[in-house]
Amino acid sequence: MNDPCLISWGVAMKRKRLLTFSLIVLVSLLTGCIQVKINPGLFPRLENLDKEFQMGNYVPKVDNFFIILDASSSMSVTYHGDDYGDKSKFKVATDFIKHMNDTMPEMNINGVLQTFGHGIAKPMRQTETVYGMTTHSKLELEESLNNVSFPAEGNSPAGIAIRATRGMIKNTQGKNAIIFLSDGENLEDSPQMRVRVLNDRYGDRTCFYTVWIGNDPKGKSFMESLAGDVGCGFATSIGEFTSDRDMIDFVKQVFLASNRDRDSD
Repeated sequence: MNDPCLISWGVAMKRKRLLTFSLIVLVSLLTGCIQVKINPGLFPRLENLDKEFQMGNYVPKVDNFFIILDASSSMSVTYHGDDYGDKSKFKVATDFIKHMNDTMPEMNINGVLQTFGHGIAKPMRQTETVYGMTTHSKLELEESLNNVSFPAEGNSPAGIAIRATRGMIKNTQGKNAIIFLSDGENLEDSPQMRVRVLNDRYGDRTCFYTVWIGNDPKGKSFMESLAGDVGCGFATSIGEFTSDRDMIDFVKQVFLASNRDRDSD
């Protein structure tokens, strides 16, 4: 015959062991013994620079920024990079902008989001300003990105978008940053020539950055050549952003100047 006291004691010991195991798992997670990998492509925007900016560690180094987003048909193709699942290049690009936007501190600079593509369905709107020019607001830029409801389609009139951006820069004062996101494939309307004209006219106060989001290495080479045609700026690719720290470094390089460096000048 089973002793009820022994049965109760056994149940209590099982519960105690389960509780002990749960505590071990919790402590391991907190101390890093069990590593949980967070995919930056799927779970972006974990850190930003608001605190450092508010503490006065950084100041804006630009007065205006212009994002040029490739929304042409080639961007509808699945991006083949690791950790992005079956996302299209266009979706990866918009996620990148959202991540960048959320990483940026709130500061008194102006922003623009310019798209190009979708020209077959809307031939009179081969490039479109979907945000700005306006004082940068994280919330409003995010909403503008969420409202980019058209599919990536049409040809790739990158030169028209660059020319439109140049026209806006003409009416600005201060320093400018242009962030150009594309797969670099079949870009039309002489983008390289447009970039060179931009550099000739406004290169003293404008930096040009390219972010390659593509599968064809030829597109990467073309994006690098575009960035190289402007005296200030650089080329990068989505594959170089493997953590929040990479995006923080990018935002610092493009948008911010250290107060310490400023004092030493």
